[in-house]
Amino acid sequence: MLWRKAWLELRFRILLAVGVSLYILATLFTVTPEADRDEKTWKLFLVLYGGLMLPITAKILAGAGINSQTSWGMLRGFHPSMGFLLAMPVSRLRLLATRVAAGGGALVAIGSATFVGLFLLGPRFGIHLSLSDRWPALINMFVVSALFYCLAVLLSALLDEFWSGTVGLTILGAAAGYSFGHPGVWFDMFGYLTRPPSAFPYPQTLASLGVSALLLLAANWVVNRKEY
Repeated sequence: MLWRKAWLELRFRILLAVGVSLYILATLFTVTPEADRDEKTWKLFLVLYGGLMLPITAKILAGAGINSQTSWGMLRGFHPSMGFLLAMPVSRLRLLATRVAAGGGALVAIGSATFVGLFLLGPRFGIHLSLSDRWPALINMFVVSALFYCLAVLLSALLDEFWSGTVGLTILGAAAGYSFGHPGVWFDMFGYLTRPPSAFPYPQTLASLGVSALLLLAANWVVNRKEY
């Protein structure tokens, strides 16, 4: 029952996320300049998809079933099935964990498929990239997305969906603007994503995962004390 409810609340969001991913790939394949096309496409993919659209996808998928929302995304109105499920003999931790796992699984599946699609479909558009030496970038993409996903879970537990989406996108925009304006600093999100595999950013990775875990603990604390 828990997984079925999670799927019902995620299905339209998954379609939206898949559509966004396909749009990004189509854009990269058709508008990247011919000169040095391979590297430009790669960097644009990491910045546009890994640094912006995948975190936005994380926000879309993270809030399903935690607070008042509709199935389509950032709209107010309908209450999810959380109130009904709270009447079942399961803990709130299990309810939250199911929602987090379902949305997180969808995020990993969509992000991984888009990442692999760049390498499989690229040659048809004159873009030749080697997956064997670029796959570590997928780890960096998911570390960044996990941070915003866990933030979105906490915001969804605290606020109605309209406000949780507004605050989440504002924070993402601030992080992106800071990264563009201060390249090379410790919290440079785009520098983290585009760093070569030989210089894997272990300190930033561990810090991001630690903050993500704290955000989930905070979300669990809120859900266990929330009046539905």
